[in-house]
Amino acid sequence: MPGCGSAPPGAGLLRSAIFRSEDQGKSWRELATLRALPSASTWSFPPRPWTSHIRWITPDPLVAGRVFAAAEAGALVRSLDGGQTWEDRKPGGPFDTHTLVMHRLAPNRLYSAAGDGFMNPGNGFVQSDDGGDTWYRPDDGLGYHYLWSVAADPADPNTLAVSAAPGPQQAHNPMSAESAIYRRSGNSKWQQVRDGLPPARGLLASVLAANEAEPGVFYAANNKGLFRSADAGSTWEELSIPWPVGTRLGRAHALVVVQE
Repeated sequence: MPGCGSAPPGAGLLRSAIFRSEDQGKSWRELATLRALPSASTWSFPPRPWTSHIRWITPDPLVAGRVFAAAEAGALVRSLDGGQTWEDRKPGGPFDTHTLVMHRLAPNRLYSAAGDGFMNPGNGFVQSDDGGDTWYRPDDGLGYHYLWSVAADPADPNTLAVSAAPGPQQAHNPMSAESAIYRRSGNSKWQQVRDGLPPARGLLASVLAANEAEPGVFYAANNKGLFRSADAGSTWEELSIPWPVGTRLGRAHALVVVQE
């Protein structure tokens, strides 16, 4: 469970923290070694630079006890013992991970949708094939470089969809919204997907999700509605949702898809 805990009295900062429950959420304890990492004092969330938070937590689906956590902004860190101890960020690793996914059919592989490309285009999509020891950035084809979300086809870990925007304002501010969804299969370049999706102008960054029970299917939630792709992200259709009368769709913060 991610959280933001207070720093020692007088420090004037709010620091990232992670808590763990072993009784179905009845009680919690902080995994305090996270704050002792050398880079922890440098983590800073730009809109409120005196704070930071844990943006994402990804447990490894195949390796028991291996957990990855993304501090926004400043580090992607790794634990090999369920959060009791942590390893600091690796050289060349993502700095501002927004979403991190792994896949049961691709052991040790990680996909990071990061904000790193905002100031340095070509750095928004970050991949590791060795459990986070080393990283590289296959961004060819992306027109927007501030990445927000990533999802992998449950049947094929090499088929991906990402959402991206020119920067954080376009990703999250309705007044300047502009974003797109891209897909990639195998070693091909990223391609922007338009069929069935709203125009880029006016579109806040989508939250993407997949469900292991639906191979080849992606979902996307944004300020224009909820969308589904049945062909691994190539084309999309808006789902008819009976929103309550008066509902105004805004920024999508999370999306979870479960089997009926």
